[in-house]
This record gives sequence, structure tokens and C-alpha cells, in this order.
Amino acid sequence: PARYARAAAYFRAADLDSALPQIDSLLKDEPNNPYFWELRGQMLVESSKPVEGVPAYRKSVQLAPNEPLLRIGLGSALLATEVDSSVHEAIKHLKAAIKEEPENGMAWYYLADAYSRSGDETMAALATAERYFSLRRYPQAISFAQRALPKLKENGRDWQRANDIISIAQASQANSPKR
Repeated sequence: PARYARAAAYFRAADLDSALPQIDSLLKDEPNNPYFWELRGQMLVESSKPVEGVPAYRKSVQLAPNEPLLRIGLGSALLATEVDSSVHEAIKHLKAAIKEEPENGMAWYYLADAYSRSGDETMAALATAERYFSLRRYPQAISFAQRALPKLKENGRDWQRANDIISIAQASQANSPKR
């Protein structure tokens, strides 16, 4: 615990040269600990070294594939690399995370960003609607769902979801106490 705390403290103090040896010593002792790999990836990504951080995030997901927060970390790290070929992998991981945590606003934020980077503005709008819906920011959720709706395949799953967001958000607004 002390080494982990030191690694985190050095990292928060922006001392990557001291933080990395601490986390690497933990990884030497526990190479199958996905959270140590995640912290290593986070240190690198947040220190403007996303390309170097992605392998650590990948290892964390490999070790704990059912942990949505690890997949969100990997997805955001892939986007931070600004490598076009990484966008589709980011979408895959973010969608997997959202299956497990559908109300995670940050996952929806990153997914919207990934869709936008891939040129799919319709799905970016729907993901943004989901984000606002998860945050109970209903006017924004309605606006983005309405933006996506005309471009979605009628009666398809995404079309139905956009309609659901609009209906539920409108009902929630109508039933909320006026201030």
C-alpha cells in the first residue's frame, strides 16, 4: 500500500520520473494486477504520453475484461493518441463498457467523441443524447436525440432509442416540480 500511495503521490505531483519506478516495482511483484497496469497507463496518458500509455491500458483490460472502467480508460487513451486507426478500437471498448455501465456519462462522452472522429455525426449526436440523458439534463438530451433521429434507420434499435430518450425526457420534465 505504501508503494502504491507513493506512486500515486509522485504522479499527482507531476513527478513521472519518480512515479514510474514505483508502479513498475509493484508490477514486478504483481504482474497480473490490472489496476497497477491501469495506473501506469493513466500516468503516461495524463503526462502527455498517450501512445506509451495505451499498452498498459490494454494489459489492464486483458487481465480484467469485464471491468468497464478499465475499458473506458483504454478507450479514452486510444482517443488521446490522435491516431485515426485507433478510433474504431476505442469505439469497441467504449461500447463494451457502456453495456456494463449504461449510465456512465464519461463513457458516453468519449463514445460521442470517437463517433465524431470516425465521421459518424449521427451516432455522435445519439451518444451525446445518451450522455445528457444519463446526467438527467433533459433539454440537451432531447435536442441531441432530435438531431440524430431523422438520420437513423426508421424502426431500428437506435431510432427507437432516440425516440425513447425524447419521450422519457419530455415526461420527466413535465413531471418535475417547477422552480
